[in-house]
Amino acid sequence: MTKQVTIDLDDEVLVLLDRHSGGNRSEYINKLLRKQLIESSEIAKKPNNINDARVFMKLPLEERRRLLAKQSEAILSHYQEDNEWQELQTWDLMDE
Repeated sequence: MTKQVTIDLDDEVLVLLDRHSGGNRSEYINKLLRKQLIESSEIAKKPNNINDARVFMKLPLEERRRLLAKQSEAILSHYQEDNEWQELQTWDLMDE
């Protein structure tokens, strides 16, 4: 079953949509939305963080690796931008 809807798109978005849709905008948008909605509903079912060890350990190994890699990437910029932790390590070395 399908419903016809009208949406407003920016000119740039429309150009990109036409470029990527292969001439069938509706099919392309349906695929994108379905993928996005399925992923977001699956994310909602998963633990919000890896601190819930029991839930985390029940996930498949590849999923655990993916979550850890994602969190590692997220914290990497923090460590690269925030030098305070490096200064704290320097003080520890000076105390020895």
